[in-house]
Amino acid sequence: LFPNPTMGSFNLTFNDAKNHKVEVYDTNGKLISSLGNQQGNTAVDLKEYSAGTYTVKVLPEGITYQIVKQ
Repeated sequence: LFPNPTMGSFNLTFNDAKNHKVEVYDTNGKLISSLGNQQGNTAVDLKEYSAGTYTVKVLPEGITYQIVKQ
């Protein structure tokens, strides 16, 4: 997940051939973005959202990351 912090968008890179679902949640736990069937490199745009810390969940692994938007 890079760059972190971000000014508006960030990238995720997957090193396997599986399909991944990427979910982004705001500080209140509200789902604000969901991208399904992602492979390789994925760009996620947060430009329309305010500055703050967001949670990024990668499924099916259930891995979570924190991303800071400036």
